[in-house]
Amino acid sequence: DVVLLDLGLPDSCGLETLEKAVERSAAVPIVVLTGVADEGMGVEAMKMGAQDYLVKGQVDRDGLERSVRYAIHRKKVIEELRESNQRYFSMFQENSAVMLLVDSDTASIVDANQAACEFYGYDMNALRSMKIPDLNGLSLNTVLARIERTISGKETHFFAQHRLANGQVRDVEVYGGAVHLHGKSMMYSIVHDITDRKRAEEERERLTREIAQQSNLFKTCLLYTSPSPRDRQKS
Repeated sequence: DVVLLDLGLPDSCGLETLEKAVERSAAVPIVVLTGVADEGMGVEAMKMGAQDYLVKGQVDRDGLERSVRYAIHRKKVIEELRESNQRYFSMFQENSAVMLLVDSDTASIVDANQAACEFYGYDMNALRSMKIPDLNGLSLNTVLARIERTISGKETHFFAQHRLANGQVRDVEVYGGAVHLHGKSMMYSIVHDITDRKRAEEERERLTREIAQQSNLFKTCLLYTSPSPRDRQKS
């Protein structure tokens, strides 16, 4: 379906007519009809939600058919983009995992979700003004090389240390990959805080080494304190 909307109707004229039509038929593509002197209104109408406009008296059957096909296609593309943006918002912005979107050429943080703001302790504007070296303390060249390896699929999982806004350094595990936006490859990063896990593992390793050392010491003590067979015979 397509709505052909005349902006010069006696009972409702101008952009107010379009505004009402968009409210009532948001899912249907709209082609507006405007007078010769109102081409500027036609352009403004497209900004308000119309898919195309035609000047009355300057369109034939073929032109009308092309306009209708174009309006249907444009509306479909807009709806797909809207749905894509909604999926992006759900998967990225509303995700409970810490997520960053990074420019592959500059290592700048292009976007971050709310979980990232809460983890790092920066507000959204602050994070979007930073680069990855501001978080991990590595040189820009080192970071760019890792981004290149991640985007190419050679290194999609790695460990790092990230500094929070309060100065605390946390051990993190990062999963990354390539995402294409606006004709450009960028890196997405999913960041997991493993500081407590790493400390627990280090403590477990320390205890294992300490137990092994104590066991060896105990065996050594037994070796030197246990009576020999000859001493046992004398006794």
